[in-house]
Amino acid sequence: SYDYAKEERSRRQMLTNNIVATYSKRIAEHDFKVMAGSNIEESKYHQIWAQRKGLLSGEKPELNLATGDPTVGSEHTSWAVAGFFGRINYAFKDRYLVELNGRYDGSSRFPKGDRFAFFPSVSVGYRISEENFMKPLNPILSSLKLRGSYGSIGNQDVGLNRFISTLSGQTDSWVINGVKQTSVSTPTVVSRTLTWETVKTIDFGVDARFLEDRLGLTFDWYRRTTSDILTRANTPLTLGADSPYENMGELETPGWELAVDYRHDFKNGLSITVGAQVSDYKTKVKKWTNNTLMPEYGTNGNGWFTDTKYYKEGMVLGDIWGLQVDRLLQASDFDTNGNLLSHIPDQTSVFPTGDIFAPGDVLYRDPV
Repeated sequence: SYDYAKEERSRRQMLTNNIVATYSKRIAEHDFKVMAGSNIEESKYHQIWAQRKGLLSGEKPELNLATGDPTVGSEHTSWAVAGFFGRINYAFKDRYLVELNGRYDGSSRFPKGDRFAFFPSVSVGYRISEENFMKPLNPILSSLKLRGSYGSIGNQDVGLNRFISTLSGQTDSWVINGVKQTSVSTPTVVSRTLTWETVKTIDFGVDARFLEDRLGLTFDWYRRTTSDILTRANTPLTLGADSPYENMGELETPGWELAVDYRHDFKNGLSITVGAQVSDYKTKVKKWTNNTLMPEYGTNGNGWFTDTKYYKEGMVLGDIWGLQVDRLLQASDFDTNGNLLSHIPDQTSVFPTGDIFAPGDVLYRDPV
């Protein structure tokens, strides 16, 4: 351990511009409403720090009161988004409802040719309880609305500079002419095209109120598809660099939700409302890195290990899976030289080559 003094300064600047305009008009039994607007945001972050080891006094941690070589560093990042959106609402006799939405969004987190994307959506509703043939059901059935929608939204929160090839430098232990040398890594490999992740959702629902609006029920069935997920491609180790990010993942989530609430009004003006909700969904991997398992190798200080952070088409997110333990190795599983007998499943994909097995070690079932 060592003592040191460090000073750090940072500044974050956020500029936001929102403009929204609405217009509504009623013609006989037709209701129209139009909304349009824009959203522009820009963020800048700047950090600088200085550090020096070898304090002369631990009670006065100042840079000028240290004898070591000073170390400095800085960071400067920025991003910007621009969005233009609009919505049109139409209602006829307060029974037939239509809504059209559209967004045209751009983000600096993508290359110039892929920064902007259009995300439309549409929804329709039918207040069937307003029809004359439904009136006899009042007040048992206070209101009933059938609805459906389909739409898409974009996600640009995929990290900074995924499309920029970068270098990193470090001071090595090599000394030439009494000076430590600085090395620079090879440039990172990037994809020629990167764009927004897109979430598309189709939804069918029912909203109902009973007993003069005291009892409510809402049901939704939906299917959500997340496409163009940013993930690393499966490239050979001979590439000599980390695999680049590409828009090649896809998830699908079908599910449903049911919500019930009940409100009771007392004569003294007090009211109480209780509700309950139940839902079920399952997210499946539809596409991921060319349907190829991608284990990540690393070291934990005790040797090499394989991390199971990878997906495969057909998998369900949240599944608990992995190697199956067969049993503990017995003395009868070894020959006279201490080697595993030939009928024992090969364990080298789990343990590094050269590991010495002994009775009592875990035996995994078909780990290859």
